[in-house]
Amino acid sequence: MNASLLRIIAFDRTLRDFVKIGKLYAKTHAILKTAQKQGLYLGDWYTSVIAPADTDLSAMHYTPGSCPRAEKLSKEVLNLPTHIRTTQGDVERIVDFLNSSLREA
Repeated sequence: MNASLLRIIAFDRTLRDFVKIGKLYAKTHAILKTAQKQGLYLGDWYTSVIAPADTDLSAMHYTPGSCPRAEKLSKEVLNLPTHIRTTQGDVERIVDFLNSSLREA
């Protein structure tokens, strides 16, 4: 799934339809730090099973552990910049960075 998604992005060279890359892999935070050092600002906006992260889960009647896959994936999701200032050059750099990161995983 991950490699296929990145191939699609690499082919299309656009991020508009890919706000999130789920289950990239368990080293999401290391990838985010490396990306930031390279001037690429990826995000981790959905770090909790229910967003935003400061949501009172008990008020939502959510029982921790009841959705283990969602809980795990919320720690592995990367968000891609799709704002109006994202240039084609940014897209190229992000795609190349993510493909490189996946090869190293």
